[in-house]
Amino acid sequence: MVKRKDALRALLSAAPGDAKSGSQHAGEEPAGRNSAQDDAPSPSLPAASDEAPREPHREHARSGAINAMRSSWGELQKEAEAARKLREDVRAGGHVVSIDPQMILPSPVVDRLSRAGDLDPGFDALKASIAADGQSVPVLLRPHGDPAKAAAGFFETAYGHRRVRAAKDLGLPVKAIVRPLTDDELVLAQGRENAERRDLTFIERAFFAKGLEARGFSRETMRAALGIDNTELTRLLQVAHRIPVAIAEAVGPAPKAGRPRWGELGEKIERQGGREVAMDFVARDAFRALTDSDARFRALYKRMDRSSRGREAAGERKITVNDGIVLAVARSGPRSRPALAFQTGDAEAFADFVAARLPGLYRDFQAAAEDGRETEGSVDGPSEDTST
Repeated sequence: MVKRKDALRALLSAAPGDAKSGSQHAGEEPAGRNSAQDDAPSPSLPAASDEAPREPHREHARSGAINAMRSSWGELQKEAEAARKLREDVRAGGHVVSIDPQMILPSPVVDRLSRAGDLDPGFDALKASIAADGQSVPVLLRPHGDPAKAAAGFFETAYGHRRVRAAKDLGLPVKAIVRPLTDDELVLAQGRENAERRDLTFIERAFFAKGLEARGFSRETMRAALGIDNTELTRLLQVAHRIPVAIAEAVGPAPKAGRPRWGELGEKIERQGGREVAMDFVARDAFRALTDSDARFRALYKRMDRSSRGREAAGERKITVNDGIVLAVARSGPRSRPALAFQTGDAEAFADFVAARLPGLYRDFQAAAEDGRETEGSVDGPSEDTST
């Protein structure tokens, strides 16, 4: 059987006119490619996977020799596809260069909430693979969007954040393709990688959407970057606007928590005093010591659930308008004065509006109370004089 190295070399030089480009640029890649790293697209095609190599599925009913041949052929096909796409990148103007990871900054729109020190078996396996076999698949970069930083030699990552991080941890240069991408092109490439890998969690997608919105991207670009429709985009933004970014970063990606649980947590945080309770809890050493983001989510959810039950026991009442929107929450209890917390998006302006009218409202209240006392007296009639 032809050796994988020879087969790959033949594939790289197969197309007429490609030999020069292949030897000049693609030749920088290691001969022994890792199929899991190489199975990646150019920026104009589906994006690369950062996951570590996986064992091929074995059919027990077939002989080991047949399975080995099939596995080798499958790997060669993947390598051929990666080589073809790399040639397309070279023809399109991209070329592979080695860059100091210290000069590579993340995308301006953050899409990950992973915390340094958290358990991440996938990243550990990726780093081990790069340490053993080298970085087979280049990342996609652009010159930094800030002209001053671009002049200083800094770049921004469109996709391949985990490979950049792994190379930085290992003290290795990053192999990259550099293109002058627009902001829209950068986030579309970033979103395409995430959509194809399907490993961003709900809350990471929600804050990616919020980040795009904050930077002024159109709804059309946001939907395209996330690969979703307008309804799902609205749901993501609703949750992201309810959860303070500091709390989301403290919890992390929490892959087991989907939209319903994050939505419920957001509602609990929005209630009177909820934000303060949550911020105090995530700042505790015991919470920060948890290295699993799902465990951190469960701990915070449980704490906020206790806080919600305590508020209900203290006498919390929602005041709604006709369409069911919560206008305000009235609280009262044996150990506290009654309080009214406005819940609408324009709560601050509405509170000022109500405050300006409080003196008149109180006069109306006193007049109504006086009328009530007079009415009660007329119904009861004059009391009889029993002294005689």
